[in-house]
Amino acid sequence: MAKFEVDIDMNELFALFEEHIQKHYGVPGSRLGELIEADRDGRCVVLPCKVGDTVFQVDEGEIYKMEVRSIEIDSSDPNDMSIFTDELTLDPRDFRQDVFRTEREAKAALKERRGDEG
Repeated sequence: MAKFEVDIDMNELFALFEEHIQKHYGVPGSRLGELIEADRDGRCVVLPCKVGDTVFQVDEGEIYKMEVRSIEIDSSDPNDMSIFTDELTLDPRDFRQDVFRTEREAKAALKERRGDEG
C-alpha cells in the first residue's frame, strides 16, 4: 500500500469533514458534536425503530408484519425500553434475531432457519 502525506491545516480538514457530513447525511457538524457529547454523557439512546415504522417478526416459520404504536423508555435505565405494536410488546434485544426492520431481512432470516432445520 502506498503512503503519502497531505499538507492540510486541521481547520481545513474539519471544514471538509463538516461539509461531507452535511452533504451526505443532512446533519450540521455542530449537531454531530452535540450528539457526541450526549453519548459521552450517557444521554443518548439509539432506538431500533421509531413510532409508525413497520417491523417484521419471524416466529414458528412465519413472518408477522406489525406497526410500532409506541415506545416506552425507563427514565432510570435508558437501555430498558419496550416497543409496543397492536399485537404484542417487543424487546429491543429481539431486533436482528427475531424482529427485523425490513421484510427482506425477515425473509432472509426465515430462509436461513429453514435451511438449518432441514
